[in-house]
Amino acid sequence: VGNLKEVHDALAVLDHKRKYGNKEIEYSDVEKALEIDLGEYSFRLAKDTDSLYDIGKTMGICVGSYSNRAAAKACTILTMQKADKYVACIELRVRNRDVSMAQLKSKYNHTVAEIEPVVEWVQKTGIKASDCYDYRNALERRKGGFDDRDHDYHVENPRLQNPHGHVVVYHNDFANREWRPEDDALLPF
Repeated sequence: VGNLKEVHDALAVLDHKRKYGNKEIEYSDVEKALEIDLGEYSFRLAKDTDSLYDIGKTMGICVGSYSNRAAAKACTILTMQKADKYVACIELRVRNRDVSMAQLKSKYNHTVAEIEPVVEWVQKTGIKASDCYDYRNALERRKGGFDDRDHDYHVENPRLQNPHGHVVVYHNDFANREWRPEDDALLPF
C-alpha cells in the first residue's frame, strides 16, 4: 500500500479533484505554437487542471495549486519531457502575442540541469526568458558559476533562528531546512 505520507498525499489529490472538478484549459494559437519537439525533448501544454495536479505530484512541486489560475488564463503551464518523463515545468505569462517565462523548475523545485533544450526552445519560440530568475540561474549553472544545492530560490538570514538555534531557510511563503525532527511540533501548520 505504501507509507502513510504517500497514502495521505494520494487522498489529498483525489479529494481536491473531487471538490473542484477537472477543467479543460483553453489555449490561443500563440500558446499552441509553443508545443514543439526538439530531438528527444518535447514541450507540452497542460491539457486540464487534473494534469497540473499529476505533474505536481510527479515532480514534487506546487504546480497543482496553479490550476484555477491556469484555467482562468492568468498563467500558462508547459512541461518539458524526455521519454515521457517530466524534466521541467515552465510557467509563462502570455499577453496577446508577447510570451515571457515566469518560472522554470525541475523536480523538487531544483534548477533545471538540462538547460540546452530549454535555450533552444526559447530561441525557436521567441519567448522572453531573460527576466526569469530560474532561467538565468540555470544558465549560470551551465557555465559553472552557480550551485543550487543550498541556494536555489532560497534566502538565508542568520538572525532568523528557531528556538534551538538552527538557521531557518525560507522558500516561497514558508518552508525550511536544517530543522530537526523534534522541531516539527513548532511548525505553525
